[in-house]
Amino acid sequence: MTQRSVVDERSAGVLAVVVEELTALLGPEQSALLDIGMDTSVSEDLALESVDVVALVASLRERYGQRVDFAGYFAALDLDQLIELTVGDLVGVVVRTVDEDA
Repeated sequence: MTQRSVVDERSAGVLAVVVEELTALLGPEQSALLDIGMDTSVSEDLALESVDVVALVASLRERYGQRVDFAGYFAALDLDQLIELTVGDLVGVVVRTVDEDA
């Protein structure tokens, strides 16, 4: 198994968790209408408010541990990057933390 396939498996697993958390947050009816993937925009495609993003991040930190530093990640972004935030960006934060712990 190559290093890339390990990362891809981790990303796919974390993506599944993020989709599960988004389904809980948005509700199954609204989530069923969306094709949530790595390129899905948090603000444009999902229309999440900042309070929704905070709830999502809190759920992910509960799942993966407090070591997942979303606050540090968000603090390093400029306004345009925050507006363009994708599901894949959130997955990446978790995967990098898991990789550092491995």
